[in-house]
Amino acid sequence: MDVEPGLVLKLLLDGRLKLVLALDIIEFSCLFTSRVCIFLFSYKEMFMKSMSF
Repeated sequence: MDVEPGLVLKLLLDGRLKLVLALDIIEFSCLFTSRVCIFLFSYKEMFMKSMSF
């Protein structure tokens, strides 16, 4: 099997890029979800307080 070193490097870089992108997306979605949860929780607390008056 004859493979060019440049091609292997390109494939490795593509793989790393995809991995980094996937990790970024996962991290972003986790951050986004936690933000939304915090927002909903605080909104619910405010709503409960306003209902109790």
